[in-house]
Amino acid sequence: MAIDWSKVFEVFGSGVIGVFTVMFLLMLLTQLSTKIIDLIEKNWNKDEQPEPKSQAALAKEKP
Repeated sequence: MAIDWSKVFEVFGSGVIGVFTVMFLLMLLTQLSTKIIDLIEKNWNKDEQPEPKSQAALAKEKP
């Protein structure tokens, strides 16, 4: 039984291309979701009032 090397390379190549495509899409989706979460947190924290600094923190800031 002879090995059809062109078919072997075709299947192997398509598998490699498929894996890289999936990893690239996963990377894009991860970055997009991180940016969306950051925007939501920024808008969420904008509504809250900043906490007043403690006396110890104010004393450290003064030279």
